Amino acid sequence: MKQIGKSRKAFVEKMGTVTINMEEYEHAGADTDVLKMVIDKIEDLPPLPLIVHKILNVTQDENSDTGELAKVISNDQALTAKVLRIVNSPLYHVSTLVTSISHAVTLLGFRAIRNLSMGLSTIETFGQLEENPFLPRQRFWEHSLACAHCCKAIADRIRHRFPDEAFVGGLLHDIGRMVFDQFFPGSFTVALQEAYASRKPLLELETEEIGISHTLVGKLLLQKWNLPPSLADAVANHHNPSLKEGADPSRADVSLIIMVADILTKIACIGSGGDSYVHIPGHEIWKSIGLEEGDYLPILFNLSEQVEEIKGFFGIKEVSSSSQPSPRIGEEGKPPRLAFYWENNGESPVPVRLMLQRFFTVKSFPIDDDIRGSIEGFSPHILFVDLSFEKSTQGISEAVKAYRSATKGPVVFLLSKKISQETRERSAKIGIYFLSTPFSPQEVSDCLCQVDLNNQ
Repeated sequence: MKQIGKSRKAFVEKMGTVTINMEEYEHAGADTDVLKMVIDKIEDLPPLPLIVHKILNVTQDENSDTGELAKVISNDQALTAKVLRIVNSPLYHVSTLVTSISHAVTLLGFRAIRNLSMGLSTIETFGQLEENPFLPRQRFWEHSLACAHCCKAIADRIRHRFPDEAFVGGLLHDIGRMVFDQFFPGSFTVALQEAYASRKPLLELETEEIGISHTLVGKLLLQKWNLPPSLADAVANHHNPSLKEGADPSRADVSLIIMVADILTKIACIGSGGDSYVHIPGHEIWKSIGLEEGDYLPILFNLSEQVEEIKGFFGIKEVSSSSQPSPRIGEEGKPPRLAFYWENNGESPVPVRLMLQRFFTVKSFPIDDDIRGSIEGFSPHILFVDLSFEKSTQGISEAVKAYRSATKGPVVFLLSKKISQETRERSAKIGIYFLSTPFSPQEVSDCLCQVDLNNQ
């Protein structure tokens, strides 16, 4: 982090009607010169439509009522039609047909209608950019909508007080990348190419190539548009949400919901946010949100179908899916069985297990359990062993030998250490495979598709 020069002026910058604390962005790792350039570029973006600002004014006025909001929206026929289409879509599961904005506002409330209007307007604002082959526009919005839908599903399950703010936070969480794509296309394309080639997190490569992350740029954009500060903060912090021990999940920061939803969306391989890297957060993240692993499974397994049902309502066209086919292994009509071994005193890494449960029937065992006994009792088609916690090379080597001697079937080891390509290829010939952690859905799928279970 750079030292703040004494001769510099106060670290504030005027952006429209918003005052930006430059020191805050410096502490977050942004290059000051790049930050000022981004602020200038954002000023060149068109403002949100006047109707959105009118809606914001009404919803922020304590003396306003539903009738006033309905009147403002009804004066814009195009927005009225779009809002009614979405309210009647599977997203909201309304039991009766909603035919008027007054009914929609009464049914869903101020915040929901406000957030829908903002989300629709944002997609339109960036809808005319030139296509980047490394981040096609429709695939980007497909990922964003899937994350938004996942945010709302999580928020509904934990009875969050602001489920619709979670939805819009998910929709806009990567909006800073659209700013990069428009104003820094060369550097951004280099970062995208490196992310695909190396499977590194795009977040890190953005800072390396451009000098600022999409999370900070997204916050700047939402501030420029005078959107709620809580929404701007959620977008800024969705890779590093704040946690409060023992906090009520219904009052959790929206940034926490967005982080988890983004992980699930990447695991489901829906659309593209620019990379397929899946961050494996600490267990406190999963505890803080108040859901069990089993709660995520219906969200994950139904996500693709539900996004297909609603994306047309947001103007997102049909695109070819990038999802990798599930490995066709195991008995016909039944998912193959996988024994997942993890550290006895720890907890299984939730994103990894959720990814695996897309392909397998998974049963967990402590890593120091009776290996042979559990294998004979469960008869797995493949073993998946988490050795990411193991620090010594000798410890890893001994564990590999122990598990390989317990079964003739394939074994996949999850490691935090890098394994050379030569070692991978040599090991694969005898049924041993390695995955790095953190991982990408593509990497897991590639590995599982290599596994030969014909003799099992």
